[in-house]
Amino acid sequence: MSAVTHNAPVPLPNVRVAVATSTGERVDSHFSQSPFFDIYDIKEGAWTFAQRRANTEASCGCHSQTPGESAGHAFAKVAVFISDCQFVVANRIGSGAVGYLVDHGIRAAQFDDTVGNALRALIASGKLTKLLRRQERK
Repeated sequence: MSAVTHNAPVPLPNVRVAVATSTGERVDSHFSQSPFFDIYDIKEGAWTFAQRRANTEASCGCHSQTPGESAGHAFAKVAVFISDCQFVVANRIGSGAVGYLVDHGIRAAQFDDTVGNALRALIASGKLTKLLRRQERK
């Protein structure tokens, strides 16, 4: 008798995701301009709301910095609020911000949808699993 191989789905690792939102209902904010980041813990394909964080460093949208301040420093002010997250979801996020976040271990995705639909799509995309597999190899 031969052994039977079962192709069980690989369980989704635990991930913390920051969602840029003004309402808590929709992913409706630009990364650097978001008044709030709602934090979700994702475990085994399901999410739990963890907390709402006020973004006191939200920019005006003009991409200006104080004299002598680099764009990376401006992103750092926002990124500090989500430094415990592995992923950020925003309605819009510029390539400079994405590069800064990636350099600091945070991946980003853009969605124009409800928070629930965005989290479902992020889970279904496999990006969370790929991200954590890369981190495990380090």
